[in-house]
Amino acid sequence: MPWESLLPIFLYVLAGISLRAMGLVERSLAEPMFRFVFLATLPALVFVSIVEAPLDRQSALLPAVGFLMNSISAFGAWAYARRHRLPEPQAGALVLCAGITNGMFMFPFVLAILGQPGLTIAILVDVGNAVFVATVGYAISVHYAHAGSAIPAGSLLRMLRSPLFIALLIALAVNLGSFETPAPLVAALQPLGRATMPVTLVALGISLTPRAFSGSLPSLTVMLRMLLGLGSGLLFAGLLGLEGLTAVIVIAIGAAPVGFMSVTIVSVAKCDTGQAASAVSISVLIGMLTTTAILFFGPGLLGVG
Repeated sequence: MPWESLLPIFLYVLAGISLRAMGLVERSLAEPMFRFVFLATLPALVFVSIVEAPLDRQSALLPAVGFLMNSISAFGAWAYARRHRLPEPQAGALVLCAGITNGMFMFPFVLAILGQPGLTIAILVDVGNAVFVATVGYAISVHYAHAGSAIPAGSLLRMLRSPLFIALLIALAVNLGSFETPAPLVAALQPLGRATMPVTLVALGISLTPRAFSGSLPSLTVMLRMLLGLGSGLLFAGLLGLEGLTAVIVIAIGAAPVGFMSVTIVSVAKCDTGQAASAVSISVLIGMLTTTAILFFGPGLLGVG
């Protein structure tokens, strides 16, 4: 794993920061860029990654692990908020941000450092995150909103209709059914999927803001998200006897930054969106270092060849 593999990650983020600093783009551009990734490039990447990947029984456990890691972090944040009697707008933001991980942030790092086999594992773990967002996440938002503006069953249906989830289901069906994938389809989707890394990281650079570093609650949110997640990743890696790249990636995703989607869900819950946005920015900056360290040094520590 040469250090050169990390250079593009930081250059793309720096490019986004520079474009905004020079006034060439507005921060608002980041949102449609993330949406384009979610609706187009990421589904293509998921399909190409999964359709011919070697899957086994351990792979079937990965979505459940992702879901449970999110649940542990959310419960820990809820317990903290209850003990310290935080006001509901701050408590809701704390619980939701702690429980939602940032798969879109993780994928470029995993792909650059551990390659396609690592990305396949990361995608499967992140399925659990997607299910958590669509079910438990929206249920929590309803609790804090005290209104029927978001219904967990409806949000689950939206997830099932999303291009990302459809691409995953089709790829799994093709893979497990041993169907032959048309070569022209793979050839068409591969360039689109490869765009996920640069587009996500440039958008990430555009979205970062120095205003994030104010107040104690955003920093506390990040600590609960990343430290509880790291602990749960280590716990499940040990309990399930995970080895090699699978263990490294489960631990890394457990310690992932706050998910971009959390800001939207916190808004639905009528909670503190400023706290959520600040937590995302802080955790992403920290995550660029911690994620790199876990993915880069983890395989050596666990004896992965």
